[in-house]
Amino acid sequence: MIDLVLLPEYKSAFMTRYLLPVFSQWFRFRQWDANTTYDKSSLFVTHHNSDVELANRLYEQGYCVAVEELWEYRDPHPRFHTISSLRWFWINEAHWYMMLGYDRYYPTRNYSKLALMPMCRPRPHRDMTLQKLAPWLDQFVWSYHNRMLPNDLSLEKREPGDFINWQRYFNPEWYDSTSFSIAVETMITGRGFITEKTWKPIAYMHPYMVVAPNGTLKHLRSWGFETYSNIFNESYDDIDFNAGKLDIIAENVRCYQVQPYDDETRDRVSYNKNRFYNLNLLKTVIREDILNPLQEFINAS
Repeated sequence: MIDLVLLPEYKSAFMTRYLLPVFSQWFRFRQWDANTTYDKSSLFVTHHNSDVELANRLYEQGYCVAVEELWEYRDPHPRFHTISSLRWFWINEAHWYMMLGYDRYYPTRNYSKLALMPMCRPRPHRDMTLQKLAPWLDQFVWSYHNRMLPNDLSLEKREPGDFINWQRYFNPEWYDSTSFSIAVETMITGRGFITEKTWKPIAYMHPYMVVAPNGTLKHLRSWGFETYSNIFNESYDDIDFNAGKLDIIAENVRCYQVQPYDDETRDRVSYNKNRFYNLNLLKTVIREDILNPLQEFINAS
C-alpha cells in the first residue's frame, strides 16, 4: 500500500468516483497538510499546473515526488517521476462506462446509415477530414463544433456538477444505425496517445478507422485488440496525414458495401468488447503501466 499525498490545488484522476474503489486497493489517499510530518516512504503527487514550488521543496528534502500526466502525453519531468500511460483512456473509459451501465449495451443493428463520425472541437485536421468525406456525409451520423449528434443530450441537461453522468453520454441508436465509426483523434502527429474517441467503437462493438498518429492501429493490436483489415485497407496507419492518409480512408468509405456483418467482423467486434471490459486484464494494465514503475521509483529513491 502506497501513501499518496495530494499536493494543494490538485485532485488525482485516480479519485473519480468510478476509479477510487479500484485504486484504493493500492493507494492510501491523503491531502497535503503543512502541519503533518510525513514518512519518507510517502509519495507526493502533483500536476504540471499545480504548486511546483512546494513540490521542488519536498524533492530537495529527499521526498519522492511524482507528477501525474495521464490525460495527455508530455515529456518526462526532469526532476519528478512522471505518472503516465498510453493505455490510460482504456483504464478510465472502461470503468466509467461500467459505472454508467454502458457495458450492458448489445447492438440491435438496422444499418440505415453508413458511418458514425463524432467530432467536437474545431481543429485543422478535422476540417480537412470533413472536406475529404463530404461526398458521403448525407450517409453519416456526425457532429462537429456547433452541430450535435441526433438525439444527443441537450445542453440544458448538462449540469456542470454532474459532469461524470453526461460527459460520456451514449445513445445506442448512433451505433445501431451505422456500419462503422471514423474516430478523428485529438492529435494526428507525435506519440500515439489514444483517447476515448477510439475506445468508444471498441466498447460499443463497432468496426472503426482512425484519423490519428501513424501506428495507432499497431498500438491497439499490440495491446491485443482487433482492427479491421478484413473490411478496410489499413495501410493508412503507416502514412502521414499530409501524404495521403485521408485518401485511403475516403476510398475505404467509397468502397464499403452496407450489409449485415460477416462472421469475421461479428467475431472481432465481440472480442474487442469483451477484452475492453475485462477487469482482470485492466488490473494487469494498471500494474504494468502505473504501479510497477511507481514502486520501482520509490524503491530507488
